[in-house]
Amino acid sequence: MSIQPLQIVNPQFMEYAVLGTVYVDTSDPAKYYEYGLPHIVATGVAILELRGISDNDYRREDVTFIIPRSDGSPFVLPQADRYDVQTTTIAFPATVELDGPGVLGWGVDNATTNLVLFPPNTNAEPNGGLALHATVVVRSTNTVVIRMGYQVHAILQKIR
Repeated sequence: MSIQPLQIVNPQFMEYAVLGTVYVDTSDPAKYYEYGLPHIVATGVAILELRGISDNDYRREDVTFIIPRSDGSPFVLPQADRYDVQTTTIAFPATVELDGPGVLGWGVDNATTNLVLFPPNTNAEPNGGLALHATVVVRSTNTVVIRMGYQVHAILQKIR
């Protein structure tokens, strides 16, 4: 089961084109065209309030959310089923609190970002967005992971 953050704070979102080159004729380097691939950089902090449940083992929870734009609205990609996405994702505990005696343990096991399709509107092309998935771990009943930071880089390539 996956949990949703309580809130995303300080989202930063930047989108720009990365130039690429496709050679039409590999035997003639002069025959090529250039194109721009959308490149997305997104950072922010997810508010979690994830408390450990044992002093002897780690609690692991999958955290999933749609990457927001800087204004907090979700990044929506029209005709998302026509794109291939390559991403790198970093997620890390940003604030951890120990509110009593005990061991302190926290971390992020893994983090990925994938293109997800939203349910289509009537007679509309499927839209989608970028969903971040991270496995957050916390140990001890007195340890709380309060905030998780993230950074995502994504290159979108249209499938022809």
